[in-house]
Amino acid sequence: MRRPLLLALVVVTGTPALDAFASVPPDVPVPSLQPASGGQPAPPRPLFAQPARPYPAPPPPGYGYPPPVPRRIARPRHERDSWYIGFGLGSGVGRWTNNGQEENLKSAFGDLDVKAPVSINLGAGWTLTRATLIGAELSGLTYTAKTTDLRGSPMELSLGVTNLLAVVTYFPTSEGLFVKGGLGVGWLRGTENVGGELTEFENEGFAWSIGAGYAFWLGRAFNLTVNVDWSTQTYDEPDKAQRANITASRFWHAWLGCYWY
Repeated sequence: MRRPLLLALVVVTGTPALDAFASVPPDVPVPSLQPASGGQPAPPRPLFAQPARPYPAPPPPGYGYPPPVPRRIARPRHERDSWYIGFGLGSGVGRWTNNGQEENLKSAFGDLDVKAPVSINLGAGWTLTRATLIGAELSGLTYTAKTTDLRGSPMELSLGVTNLLAVVTYFPTSEGLFVKGGLGVGWLRGTENVGGELTEFENEGFAWSIGAGYAFWLGRAFNLTVNVDWSTQTYDEPDKAQRANITASRFWHAWLGCYWY
């Protein structure tokens, strides 16, 4: 029984097993694969079984660092576009120089009941920087009155000053308070409509203006503006105003505007 076992060990493990087996005394009993009397057969040992080795636990799957979360770039609360546009309504006071004397435009209507003057403003342009804008502006102040002539025919009268200017607007703190100035052309125009027959006169000349205001930013681009503007007009050919020798005019107006910057 010892020879077959010795031969098997030599085949599996080589010469060291032969030496170890040879050192066993002859009187030491060799385990038998035969079942003991009255018992169950011993379980067979795997011939090529290897001893258990304390291998370390495998590392967890390597996923690396998680990808960075993309950062949302916060848009500014107030943002100017590359252009702007707006309009406004208000009222003011106009004067002219007639035959060398300065008078209120209202005096041209005599004793008629003149309505409160109405001013308008239309503007559009481009944004050079967050603080500087350049554009064009149409503004004017108009007086109107209604009466009847000697024959009882309805009569409508109007007299107004209009400017068309190139304007630069500057915000010292990029928003809120602003100042502006403009240069361009001005017109003095009067109309008389009697029974459907229209008579008018007009005078044209150089105009300039200055102004200031405050823009209340109510949305990303919408502004509610409070404005005060003053302008003057000089007429080189006063004889065009057929009914008077008008050489200059000026007006100021306060107005509320809606602008999208």
